[in-house]
Amino acid sequence: MKTASGKEQTSVLMYSPDSIGLGHMRRNSAIATGLAKVLPGVSNLLLVGSSAGAYFELPPGTDCIKLPSILKTGRNEWSPKSLNVPREVARNLRSRIIAETAKAFAPDVFLVDHVPSGIWDELVPALKSLHGSSRRPRLVLGLRDILGAPEDVREHWAASGIYDLIDTYYDKILIYGSPDIFPACEAYGLRKRFADRITYCGFIHFGQRPKTQAEARSELGVGAKPLIVMTAGGGHDAHPMMRFVLNVLRMKQPLQNFDLVVIAGPLMPLAEHTEIEAMTKQLGAAFIVSTPRLQTYLSAADTVLTMGGYNTVMETIAVGVPTIVVPRSGPSAEQRYRARLFADLGLIQYVDLENNSDVDLMAAIEHALGSARKGTPALAFDGIANAANELAGLAVRTTQRAEKPVLVQETVAA
Repeated sequence: MKTASGKEQTSVLMYSPDSIGLGHMRRNSAIATGLAKVLPGVSNLLLVGSSAGAYFELPPGTDCIKLPSILKTGRNEWSPKSLNVPREVARNLRSRIIAETAKAFAPDVFLVDHVPSGIWDELVPALKSLHGSSRRPRLVLGLRDILGAPEDVREHWAASGIYDLIDTYYDKILIYGSPDIFPACEAYGLRKRFADRITYCGFIHFGQRPKTQAEARSELGVGAKPLIVMTAGGGHDAHPMMRFVLNVLRMKQPLQNFDLVVIAGPLMPLAEHTEIEAMTKQLGAAFIVSTPRLQTYLSAADTVLTMGGYNTVMETIAVGVPTIVVPRSGPSAEQRYRARLFADLGLIQYVDLENNSDVDLMAAIEHALGSARKGTPALAFDGIANAANELAGLAVRTTQRAEKPVLVQETVAA
């Protein structure tokens, strides 16, 4: 992209399909922050699907375009969330906005998170247009390590032509994880066709240097009792987990032995929000809708209860706080798969919501409260820096810049 003065300026377009939570947008906004450090003056434009809009703070040079909201109703199924229009109308609106934005913005790099063809194949017109343009941008697919049950993903991608679409349009595949923890390339059938395009970036951790527990408790004014924090990302689908946990605590464990803070999330529907708030206050616990200081609460906690989404699980593991994961039951197996994997590694405890196991939950809470902090585990939490450096290298080659970007160095202290 050229500025008004004719100077070549790097531009990066990012697609976040969020239809339940905030995870895709959170990753892309974090990577945009990393890119702003690598390439000062870069223009990042986020295509945002979440009903919350650009919920997270964006770095300088970054803006977003809100797509009409959708809601995931089943595995590979979506419907309009806010507009009272047929699915095809919502699909056409989103697809045209994406295609026209890509044409006008003329990015050097287009990063697509999670869904190679977009919701309802809405990215295909833009991918075709960018692929055939005279100044073709680099097209990059960003994938969290666990997408769902591997056999389900492979079956869907084969039946939907996703492997061929990746082969035709995408220059690079970034995986936000480690092959030593989960070999996503093999699990999702990517290795044979795309080995030379794949880079494992390491896990994405959003916080800066984690506070010590003493620092965090002092900042929040936490008392002497052990602190349990319950959180679930955006909160749209958190009601079953939170209701289950609060009911178990009400029946099994009076709160005089510890303090409890419930962080519902900004996307929890109003009726569910009202019920969870009332249950929380009946227990004499603290209720928060959302907070920009989530990492401080995680650092202050003696135990965290959460669902199995990528972002929150990575945050709690990075902080080292004893964590109990109660994954949602659907619409895919992703959260349950992640919970089992990291429980087997000894990094979290896993309680199955589907079995409503109050005994298992109470045993997990007692074990967590009696456990010492683990410190930062030996996981690669440099995903933001590595992804930003990869995108910067692709963008520089596209714009034929002479200067090389300064690489981001990112460390997570124990």
